[in-house]
Amino acid sequence: MKSLFVLVFFLFTNCIIAQTLYDYTEHDTYFVDDTVHLLFDKVNLRTEPDSSSKVIQKLGIGSPLKIKSKSEETYRSYGYIHNWFEVAVLDKDLNETSVVGFIWGGFFAYDAFESTNDPGVRFLFGLSKIQQEDWGEYSEYAPESPNQWGKVHVFQIRAVMENTEIGRVNFKGIGVVGVPHYCNISDNKGLRNVCDIIQIDVSSHYCGGYFGKIYIFWDRAILHHAKTLYEGFDAPVFAERELIFPADEDGKQGIVILYEAEGEYNDDGTI
Repeated sequence: MKSLFVLVFFLFTNCIIAQTLYDYTEHDTYFVDDTVHLLFDKVNLRTEPDSSSKVIQKLGIGSPLKIKSKSEETYRSYGYIHNWFEVAVLDKDLNETSVVGFIWGGFFAYDAFESTNDPGVRFLFGLSKIQQEDWGEYSEYAPESPNQWGKVHVFQIRAVMENTEIGRVNFKGIGVVGVPHYCNISDNKGLRNVCDIIQIDVSSHYCGGYFGKIYIFWDRAILHHAKTLYEGFDAPVFAERELIFPADEDGKQGIVILYEAEGEYNDDGTI
């Protein structure tokens, strides 16, 4: 059976009120010369890294931008702190134009990728909000910091065509803020009436942490949150979960199989 994918993807995070602020600005997720895409629509491109500076123009959702520099100036929106970035607007062929200005980093998508079967459709993955949950009193034995305790991220994926949103889904992440979530996309894997399957792999990178998979389906009209599966390991015990689709090895036509395995490794390597 497939092993867990362990991929690094540092996330920026957002909090609803200042008292639950979670500041991720110390992570340089966006670098000079990176190409990023706007997760939101009608975003102001400004002359200075300041929300009160002059607006050069408004940019549509999915607009590609090239990072020119990272400003030391930050901005807080809905409790979410992020740096401003100097960017150049790119044309549809990703060529740099002469239009340059500043945009707050919280407007950038974490990832952008094309549909495998739906021409012209692009998916944008990013943060929707930070949700504070009641986990009781913080434990000194918890692997999270007190600033993470009970704070979970709600993500969004938006389907975009020609700078117009045509679909959106919000879904809760796995674990606390700061746990890496990484997107990849495949075709329908033999499912009728499904165009693309987006899988989000989650890993804390340490024993006893948060692991899992989130499945999103696109049917050319609606994005569906199909399933969230929780996994984990804390040597010597483990728990694996995954969906097996019709086109997968061991798949069966017309159904999706939920594979679950829980066990313990013996000293001799047997399970």
